[in-house]
Amino acid sequence: MPQSATRQSRDDFAAACPPIQIDLHQRLLAIGHQLNSSLEPDQALNAMVQGARELLQASNVVIYHRPKDSQTLEPVAAAFSSPGNRPQPTMLPLEEGLPGRAIREAGPVALPPSDADPARLAIPLEIHGELHGALYACRPTPFGQADLMAAETLAIYVAAALHAARTHAHLRERERALGQLSDALQEGVWRVDAQGNTVYVNPRLAAMLGYQPHELRGRPVTDLMDAQSAIENSDTKRRRRAGQSDRYRCTLLHRDGTPVLVEIASGPLYNSKGAYDGALAAVTDLTERLAWIDRLRTSDARFRSLYDEMPGGSLIYRAVDDGADFVIVDVNRAAQEMDGYRAEDIVGGRVSDLMPADVQEQLLEPLRRVWRTGGSLLLGERAGAQLAPEPDPAPAQRRGGDRLQRRHRLHQSSARCRPPRPPAGRHRPCSARGSDLRKRSAGGRGRVARR
Repeated sequence: MPQSATRQSRDDFAAACPPIQIDLHQRLLAIGHQLNSSLEPDQALNAMVQGARELLQASNVVIYHRPKDSQTLEPVAAAFSSPGNRPQPTMLPLEEGLPGRAIREAGPVALPPSDADPARLAIPLEIHGELHGALYACRPTPFGQADLMAAETLAIYVAAALHAARTHAHLRERERALGQLSDALQEGVWRVDAQGNTVYVNPRLAAMLGYQPHELRGRPVTDLMDAQSAIENSDTKRRRRAGQSDRYRCTLLHRDGTPVLVEIASGPLYNSKGAYDGALAAVTDLTERLAWIDRLRTSDARFRSLYDEMPGGSLIYRAVDDGADFVIVDVNRAAQEMDGYRAEDIVGGRVSDLMPADVQEQLLEPLRRVWRTGGSLLLGERAGAQLAPEPDPAPAQRRGGDRLQRRHRLHQSSARCRPPRPPAGRHRPCSARGSDLRKRSAGGRGRVARR
């Protein structure tokens, strides 16, 4: 496309063509009304290009937008005089084409018609002191001074509409992202206004109470609470208006009347003037959590009953010092009766402190091997027999750190520990006779098992 023509002055435009044969003032008013009546900014841009095409008597008009720090112009709206022939405008490099030239030169640029191309006009679009796009038009006849004045005036409207459209698109994207985040949360999200009426709930909270989200909008929060929680809500509102955030429990009501115990973490919201504008809360359903707690308590009680009623002695250890030593965490009744010590005398003590030196390594070595491998060990039938580890069922879980626990069942092969009765609150090293160890080792098999 030839670029030999240079930018023409307004006087050149005036000499090139007659004045526009329409009432410019009425045309601009009509475009302004279209802009104000469009609820969607994208619709306003489409109205803009249609009005610009008629105002400039152009064959086609395109609005280009330049994203921030981009070297490319993207078309956002276009209008064509021939409905059957609508070539789609494409992305333009900033360094090429008339729209990019108008932005680079920060002023209107016009080219007269040639044998190969129609007359073309480009006006930069200024938004908050920065150039973020261009208005481009072309037609068979040259653009005159009146056309230039009309296009520059129109560019002000177009820049405002473009800014509104980009801002609206950004807000829509943010709203979509926040909506996805809110919908993906496993917690309920509750937004109320300054009067305590529901503005927004996410699907999780609505499902928690047996509603659809739109059914809860506008409803007072007290409508969804039991009588006691509704009374306490007045104090909650007072704390929010005072700028306080807190966490508390209350009882909401399901659609069928079933009480739903929840935990609410809530904080105040403020408008642009700093005035109280409601609150935002995260709502956690405690029903499942409390059910899990009950099940855990039941399971723990069952374990404790089985553990204490086991015929064989059993101790539970916790690894410390990266598996170099072990702390006794629990001991069952059979082990206490078997070796004559009390749980309170040894629980919390280290094996290295409670056992004499000649017994420590015989107990610590199998415990260390169990902790390192994550498997189980069967103690040999005679003292000093080789320890054969069972296959490691979970190599990836071998090292559990200092929190890893092991269980050592005291059968007939285990060391016997008869600590003296220490004063309350003190631990003394346990004594163990080698003869007892040899007798037990010869009399049966023991097992170090992972718990």
